Amino acid sequence: KTGATTRGSVARLFNGVLLWRIQATTTSDGWQITVGGTSTNFTVTTGSWHFLQTVIDTSNVAVTKVDGTTVQTTGALSAWTGTPYLVLNTSDTVSGGDLLIDDLRITPGVARAFAVPTAAFPDF
Repeated sequence: KTGATTRGSVARLFNGVLLWRIQATTTSDGWQITVGGTSTNFTVTTGSWHFLQTVIDTSNVAVTKVDGTTVQTTGALSAWTGTPYLVLNTSDTVSGGDLLIDDLRITPGVARAFAVPTAAFPDF
């Protein structure tokens, strides 16, 4: 994202209701994560690679981290039912800035333990 932009959804997961979303905000370097109806704003440095992770534990509490730092913890969420659909914007220009998503992974029912990456995977 490059500086202040208009609000706009970048990626979302829904099944008739919003389950998860990352979107740009109108503030410089500003983003908003929404999980199960709980929204939290955060900022990251533009022009740099960042790692975003949301994990929902067995008690249905979601924790979202950016570069290993917690930016959001929800209360217990309602169980997600139905088939969730992932929607990505159809352009790499998102609300006045550029965003590139690399190595998006959704793993239902499995939590993975690993060190927080400090760089994107190399392109071969």
